[in-house]
Amino acid sequence: MSACVKSRPAHYGTGLLETEISPSGDLIRWIRRLGPQAPSLFSTIATPASLSTTATPSTATGPARAPAGRPSTEVRLVAGTGSNRRRDYLVRGSDSAARLLSVGQTTGLSETLQGLGSSLRELHRQGLPVQLTPHRGMHRLGCWLTGRSRRVWAAQAAGELRDGLGEGRWTRLVDGWRDTTTDRDVVLVHGAPGLGGLVPAADGGGADLLTGEDLGAAPWYVDVGWTLGELAEIRWRAGASTDWPDLAGSLALGYGREPDERCADWAVLRIAMHLHDYVAYVRPDPAEVRRYLGLLTLLLDR
Repeated sequence: MSACVKSRPAHYGTGLLETEISPSGDLIRWIRRLGPQAPSLFSTIATPASLSTTATPSTATGPARAPAGRPSTEVRLVAGTGSNRRRDYLVRGSDSAARLLSVGQTTGLSETLQGLGSSLRELHRQGLPVQLTPHRGMHRLGCWLTGRSRRVWAAQAAGELRDGLGEGRWTRLVDGWRDTTTDRDVVLVHGAPGLGGLVPAADGGGADLLTGEDLGAAPWYVDVGWTLGELAEIRWRAGASTDWPDLAGSLALGYGREPDERCADWAVLRIAMHLHDYVAYVRPDPAEVRRYLGLLTLLLDR
């Protein structure tokens, strides 16, 4: 999957997270800062030694041959440098997979998702560090689902969503989150392996995943379900085009484990979290809450 390197800086953000993108020699610098309303700092877990802090430009003139058992498209986990309020990444592209997918650019994305699954599997096989911090997203979601949100519009949206879903569906959301917090079979997770932080190389030679802001201890299915939820949400917003490849299957193939019901639960929880983050850190929008109510009802009933 190729991406076009832009020559001009780009900046966008919300009250939760701000992103700035600009050229830096042969690479692209992504700067991510906490938004002014962010409820928690970036993870302070030391970056595993196996993660690179800088992507290196590809010098290959064609697709590289992957070692046996590895996907043909390699996804590098690139750790940010900086502080618990700002992270700098040097990567090989300026467009995220989420943006490319939202405008219908799906070429090569199956291979990229397979590479992402493989990289997440390798991360999960590493030992847990001595120093652990809570999973930021899980904590934010839990506050919202259990009535402890400090954002007025988010709390109001939770009430509307609960009324619309009904107690049965709402309880399933809360139970899915609570079961995850009590599951002791945990690994070192990326924490937020979303398509917005997955950056295909401009020359088509693999991709880089911005890594470090949400590192923590959680069950494996949190990472896998997170990505599945983003895939489902982007496809829903794009109108469920029939020419999409089987991206969920590609992720599972790379990870080497078939997603189970817990992955499905976390896919739905990730979509619910995105709704929370929108109304809490972008703007209140009752119409958007109603739209997501329809999506969440459909997914929970399946």
